[in-house]
Amino acid sequence: MFREPAVADTQIRLLLQPEHRGQQARYLKATKVALSGYGRVLGPYPYPTLTVVDPPWGAMGAGGMEYPTFITAGTHRMAPASAQSPEGVTIHEFGHQYFYGLLASNEFEEPWLDEGFNEYMEDRVVGAAYGSNRPVLTAFGFRFPIGVAVHRPLDTNRRYFQVATEDVLASPAWKFRTRTSYGANVYSKTALAMATLERLLGTPTMNRALRLYADRWRFRHPTTADWIAAVRDATGRDYRWFFDRTFYSSGAVDYAVVDAKSEKVEPPKGLFESEGGLVEKPPAELAKGKGWKSVATVARLGDVAMPIEIVLKFDGNHTYRSTWDGEARWKRFRVDRGPRLLEAVVDPDEKILLDVDRTNNGRLVRADPRAASRWTARAVFWMQNLIDSLTIAW
Repeated sequence: MFREPAVADTQIRLLLQPEHRGQQARYLKATKVALSGYGRVLGPYPYPTLTVVDPPWGAMGAGGMEYPTFITAGTHRMAPASAQSPEGVTIHEFGHQYFYGLLASNEFEEPWLDEGFNEYMEDRVVGAAYGSNRPVLTAFGFRFPIGVAVHRPLDTNRRYFQVATEDVLASPAWKFRTRTSYGANVYSKTALAMATLERLLGTPTMNRALRLYADRWRFRHPTTADWIAAVRDATGRDYRWFFDRTFYSSGAVDYAVVDAKSEKVEPPKGLFESEGGLVEKPPAELAKGKGWKSVATVARLGDVAMPIEIVLKFDGNHTYRSTWDGEARWKRFRVDRGPRLLEAVVDPDEKILLDVDRTNNGRLVRADPRAASRWTARAVFWMQNLIDSLTIAW
């Protein structure tokens, strides 16, 4: 039995394969995390029972499915906790009790209201409860931790970036160009768009909008227009511009720092008054340049504009932070007679998760080889381990 005031009072029934009995506690924890995480944001789970089925080996086609009060998940005998399996699939399938169980949207015509909204909520709930995912490599029947952290929601939804301009997200299911584009847009772009909106609004305001939407349309049939109206009513502002540029657009977001430099201020040149005459040599107080002249240029490389922030980092731990509506194709930032500029970064807090290329979001005035050296060493390490494994297997 799971009880949490104002969230759930639910009897959990877990049907587990004997060979997976060692993962019983993980299954039950994930189910309770889902009941709590979704319930606190979207309102209480309304049913007295929830059944979770762990499919047998060879029947994974039956896994990852949802029905009212009944879900199927799935796991592997040697699944490490760091890989978040069965946690992720259990929480995701429970989320469909809301999208599109309680909030019965039309998955055929507006699939993002189902899978996309649920992907967004899954990322929130799993991320809050378990932190980063650490995937494993399967080889010769064994599972090896890779040692790379996968952060939600950005890393888990990167497939969108490969097809960012293929289709408009707000398209009926049958109008997507390919199955790949369908999945990348409906699941991943929606999740990233919703997470971006959350970062622009702030989590408390986003939660108010989600709860308003869920309360208004519980056991009814909402549309995208109803979600947009809930955002407007929760914030007191019209965010139609955001949805026009995300849900109703196939354009890409891409901002880049294209230039960053810092030069010592040179002494002024020209003629200067001295003892009633003009001389070419500047007076003593101006003879030595003071400070640095720094310039950074940020460009909008994508078709879609978003409000963004820019941070300039200077010697002595000094920073300068500015905002830009992002509408023009570029904007230049200048600081005269200040400390030496070290780095310029666009979207430093990673609010605009739809940015298709984050590798160009920052630029150092002077190149730093340490990152390249670190990744080269890591690549060599894993290549050596792979060769050793193949040698042993041979």
